[in-house]
Amino acid sequence: MSGEDEPERCRISLTIDGGEGRPSDADLRQAIASGDVAAVVIRPPRSGADVPRLRILVKAIQSRDVAVMIADDLDLALATGADGLHLSDFTDTPQNEARFAAARRRLGADAILGAGVGLSRHDAMTAGELGASYVEFAIQGGDADADALAELTAWWSEVFEVPLVAGGLTRAAEAGLMAEAGADFVGLIAGPSDGLAGLVAAVEAAIA
Repeated sequence: MSGEDEPERCRISLTIDGGEGRPSDADLRQAIASGDVAAVVIRPPRSGADVPRLRILVKAIQSRDVAVMIADDLDLALATGADGLHLSDFTDTPQNEARFAAARRRLGADAILGAGVGLSRHDAMTAGELGASYVEFAIQGGDADADALAELTAWWSEVFEVPLVAGGLTRAAEAGLMAEAGADFVGLIAGPSDGLAGLVAAVEAAIA
């Protein structure tokens, strides 16, 4: 076991589409085996979720000792047996705070409840105060956003204990930058490409 003073290593979180645009089962299995993947966030299809199919997907991912969160659909998270809920666009409003509290009540104290906050320090601090299991800063693309994300990651890791996901990433170099800045997890956006395993492997090498 590692010494108590040794920091936890950065791990990988994958965000995938839960509909027709998701990676194939084989690609997803290979990707999970290609790096230290701690979690998968599933974005439900907009046209309505196939609950039995998603339940099978959730169980298959969980069988590999990987946590699964459903994005923005509490009922679906409960119906599929996911480990929790990811609120992808949390902002500091009474409506969102009430939504967060309701989700925590229904999920239970031990479930994962994460909050995506874009690049907002204020919203991140609010989510942390509400008891988020983690907060996710995320970029929309571009080097300027990546630099801002690295700066936020370094600030958060120095000040707060709530785990941080540095998300919205699509390149290994970005992930390496966020790991150096102190991210607990790097969040990759996974497309339907059969190159997903290669990306995960490259990210794993970059953050090791």
